[in-house]
Amino acid sequence: MKKFLIILLGMSMCVSCVKLHTKYVERNYFLLKTKSVAENPNPPGSDFSIKILSMHIAADFRGTQFTYKVGPNQYMSDYYNCFYIPPAENIQELVRRWFNKNGYFQYVLEDTTMVKTDFMVKPYLMEIYGDYNDVNNPKAVIVMAFSFLDNRGQKLVLLFYKDYVVKKDLANKSANDLVEGWNSGLEDILSSLQKDLSEMGKKLEKEKKNE
Repeated sequence: MKKFLIILLGMSMCVSCVKLHTKYVERNYFLLKTKSVAENPNPPGSDFSIKILSMHIAADFRGTQFTYKVGPNQYMSDYYNCFYIPPAENIQELVRRWFNKNGYFQYVLEDTTMVKTDFMVKPYLMEIYGDYNDVNNPKAVIVMAFSFLDNRGQKLVLLFYKDYVVKKDLANKSANDLVEGWNSGLEDILSSLQKDLSEMGKKLEKEKKNE
């Protein structure tokens, strides 16, 4: 009986040693970033003001943990790789900075102000995930939409609404590669948005001359 108790005590000490030396896996936090936008010296519609409304994000992607698509209808979240702040807040700030830099509007205001602006834009973050459904072809997926509203009259008028879907091929399934893919995808979306804004600005300038 005495030998048995000694053996049990020895085993418990070994188990304790193993627990004490278990490697702790740290959580990684990431911020989305975009390259600086060169200011447009002669942008159409530059006399106008715009208000950026709060970004709407689909309920599926409101959390901070990275989301992966691993099957046709199967998704999983990653506890160890996360956004430093909720993605909607992160991208909202990037969109605001982009509007401030591109020069298409003289005044760019946030949703918190009560000042009436000529136009309003509503950004939507529909999807943001790593597509690992095909293990040999991982992709970074980001889907956004923007609606532009004319606020110059007594009633709001929808000028246009457009979806922007970007899928970026990844070299591997690392978190760093995924974030770089999202960054690149977001830059593509803003570049496409800039072209659409340019067309809208030309129409606005034409309307202004005809008044």
